[in-house]
Parts: sequence; structure tokens; C-alpha cells
Amino acid sequence: MVATPLKQGAFRDSAIAFFCEQIVEQSSWVAIILFAYNRSGAKSAGIYTSAILLFATFLSPLQSRLLERFAPFGAAQAQLTLLAASSLAVSLSLAVRAPALISWAAIVIMLCAETSGPAVLFALLPSTARNTASLAHQNVIFSWIESASLVVGPIVAAVMLGLSKDVESGLMIVTGIGAFMLVISLLLIQPHAKTERREDAHAAVRTIAKSESQPNQTQFTERELIRLSTIRTLMIITLGSYLTIGSLDVLFVSVAGTAGIGTERAGYLAAAYGVGGLVSLLFAKRFVGRSRLVAPLCWFGAAGSATLLAIAFFRTSLAGTIILIAASGATRAIFGAVRRVLVQRSSPAGSMLRVAGLFQVVVTLGYALGALIPWLAGSTVRACVATGLLLPAGLALAASGLRRVDDDATVPVTEIALLSRVTILRSLRPESLEALARQSHNRTYDTGTDIISEGDIGTELFVMVEGSVEVLHQGSRLNTLRRGDVFGEIALVRNQTRSATVTALEESEVLAVPGTAFLELVGMHTGVADAVEGLISQRP
Repeated sequence: MVATPLKQGAFRDSAIAFFCEQIVEQSSWVAIILFAYNRSGAKSAGIYTSAILLFATFLSPLQSRLLERFAPFGAAQAQLTLLAASSLAVSLSLAVRAPALISWAAIVIMLCAETSGPAVLFALLPSTARNTASLAHQNVIFSWIESASLVVGPIVAAVMLGLSKDVESGLMIVTGIGAFMLVISLLLIQPHAKTERREDAHAAVRTIAKSESQPNQTQFTERELIRLSTIRTLMIITLGSYLTIGSLDVLFVSVAGTAGIGTERAGYLAAAYGVGGLVSLLFAKRFVGRSRLVAPLCWFGAAGSATLLAIAFFRTSLAGTIILIAASGATRAIFGAVRRVLVQRSSPAGSMLRVAGLFQVVVTLGYALGALIPWLAGSTVRACVATGLLLPAGLALAASGLRRVDDDATVPVTEIALLSRVTILRSLRPESLEALARQSHNRTYDTGTDIISEGDIGTELFVMVEGSVEVLHQGSRLNTLRRGDVFGEIALVRNQTRSATVTALEESEVLAVPGTAFLELVGMHTGVADAVEGLISQRP
């Protein structure tokens, strides 16, 4: 059976890196808020943290543009390196008792790096997925990781701060351990980055591979992306979602007070919210694996709002409040997984990282503004009502666009990501890759099945998606091919019968590219033609 996502090395290591990044983000944020409070009081701490969030919000698109200079795994490397270095800088500045300005500068850089972290790793997913179903499964796992980090991150911060003699020492320990975790993540990502950038021996392919060091030529600027109806609609919904989450971070404190457990135990409510998300994602695959996702998006958005309105209007026991909060976390987690899949399906070819950067702006802005809602509402009941109505308001505002989202969100992101990593196709512009991806389709072959047979007429080119195959000529083994490798090009380009037999060594999945579409590219792009000739000359 073809491997599930967590059995695939590239995705498994990306998931571990994301988990570490999220724990560092959540734990350091708790410690930084307490550090700001300890240094300058509640009012100034709020001003500091809001200012940093807003600064990071507007810096995020610039970070995305800079990271587009790298291939997907290279971008993840660069982001993790910056985050590890800035975390270490915070820890060292506190250890040597550097001036406050230096410590705050390091904190600002670290938080800005954290804002781009989820966007970069989110944009990496299509490069590790086999197909759209696998991509949906991966999004569920990332949502599960995000929910888990909401529980684990604050606990890590609480333990470290509890073991420290003061808040400054606690932040030093949290960021120091965070830097160590990020270095581990960087080591996990790096081998796949090397694999992604490997070059064939021939000169033509080397020439094409050098283009990876140049900025990607995307079809859309940020302004043009926002003008796309589907992207704009999903941005409105995302803002409503994260305004809600930002409000809940503060609202849990007042709800804990009214529930009679004391504001100092608000963490239990936050944990219940996270646990609800963890449990619900065990069942989320059935929802995010569908071809049409707008209906589940609306259902779970409305259900999450209903739980918050129930807290406002119905007096319940402490157990009832915790159950309602857990239910809110459960619906939010599935809503988030569905939303992510729709964003990926809507991202134009070559623009995934830029789209992810735009949405990270919305996420950070939602957190920053949402935290003001309980204060503006003036009471716990009004705050629950306002927070519960945020997402339905976003869905209502985007209603006209939602009707078209499922029809427009059809970009074959996994196929594009796979084709972009094929050496002979690296010179193609994103629009050409998308056109080729739309004409291609996935096939799965059982162990021992011949995918092509020597002497047959060739009508397709094949790209390995998952598994492994062996290449045989007159019974002699010539080569073994794995993910990203191509075969079948000789018969197409030379207009001859198949020169070898290719047999699946295990259950394997391939992307079949129509021969006519491939030959059209060879005829139109000299870079592709030269690369194909170079590849053929290297065949055994």
C-alpha cells in the first residue's frame, strides 16, 4: 500500500519541524508577554506586544518575497535559520544583561520570523504530497499539530517560568531551548533540501538548475492576488476566524472568572479548547477530502459560533462551560483544516508562498485586533456574543464569493509542485507548469506490474510520485527510480518504441503526462529540449 503521509520522509520531517516551530512560537509568546508586563506594567505591555504584532503583520509580505528566491525546502531552511538565530540572540542578550533596547530588538526580529514560519511550512505541503487527497490528509495533520501546540506550548512556558528565579531568566531559558529545537528542525529539513536541488551531470541541466537561485517569476503581485475573487473571499473568512481566536485568548480569562474557577486558572479553559481540536481532527479527513468544501466550511463555522453564543445566553455548570469550549475548539480545528485546503486549491501556479504570506498578514492582524474585543465589549456576556458573531459576519460578507469558491478553487497544486521539481522542466514558467499539470493524471500500480513494456508504442511521459520502480532492458536491470524521477521520454522524443520495461518494485504512484502536451513543450521551449537531450544522453 502507498505510504500514508506520516510514513513519507519529506512530510514526516516537515511535520516535526512545524511542531517544533509552533511550540517555540506559543511558549515564547507567553514568556514575552510576561516579560513585557514585568518590565513596564499591563498597559505598556499591551502597547508593546500590539505594536510588534502589527509591525510583523506588514513585514510578512516582504519576508515572503525574499523567501521566494529559494526552492520550497530551501525557503523552509532559511526561515528556520533566522528563527533559531533570533531566538538564540534573545537568550544571549538576557544572559549577559544587555541593554533593554538590544533585548527588545532581538525579540522583534524573533516574532517577525515567527509570523513567516507557518506560511513557509504551509507552502511546503504541496511539494511533499502525492495528490490532492494526500494534501488534504496533510492539512489535517498540520491542523492537529497546531491544536496540540496550543496545549503543549503554554505548558512548556509555564514549567520553564516556574523553574526560573524571575521572568527574565524564564524567557532566557524558553528562547534558549527554542533555539535548540529549531536547530533540530533545521537538520531534519536539510537533507530533503539537498535532494530537491540535486543536479544531473550534463551541462544543459546545470544551466537550468542555476535558475533556482533567481527569484521565482510569479504571475501575480500581492495586489493582483487580492483582486482574485476566491482569494479575497477566503481572506475575509480567515480574518473573521482569527479575530475570534484572538478574542478567545483574552476572553478565557473573564470566562474563568464568571465560571468560579478564578482567572488564574484560565489556562484550563485554553487547554480544553486545544483538546477539543485534537479530538475532532481524528475525524476531519472525511470532511477535507471532499472535492467541494464550501458547505463543510459554513457548517463548522456556524457550529463554532453557536457554542460561544450558548456560553453567553445559557448559565451552565463549570463542566458544561468546559464542554462548550472544547466543542468550540473542535469545530474551529476542522474549519481551519478545510480553509487551508481551499487556500491551497485557490493559489495560482508559482504563487503559493506569496499567497501564504498574505494570509499570514490576515492571521496576525486578526490576533492583534481580536484581543481588543473583550475590552471593547465591556462584559463577559457581550464579549461572548460579539466573538460568536464574528465568523458568521465574515461568512455573510463573503456570501456572494463563497458560491464560486468550489468552482474556482481547482488549481492542481500537488501536480504543479511535483512537476516543478523535475529537472528537465525547471525552466518552465508557472503558467506552463499549471497547463501541463491540468492535462496530467495520477495512476497507481501494484508490486510487480509493468508500467511500460519494452517494444510498446509510447504515448505518455511518467513522473514518479511515490514508491519505486526498476528499469529493465532485455532482462538486465539498468536503474531504480523514485519520487521526482521521470521515464518514458525516449520513445516520445525519438518517435520510437519503448526502449526498456519499467516495473513497480512496490505499490507505486506515477503522474502520467500526455505525450502530445510534453512534445509541445519540447518544441516551444529550447531549455526543455536541451535538458531532455541531456537526460537521454545520460541514460544507461
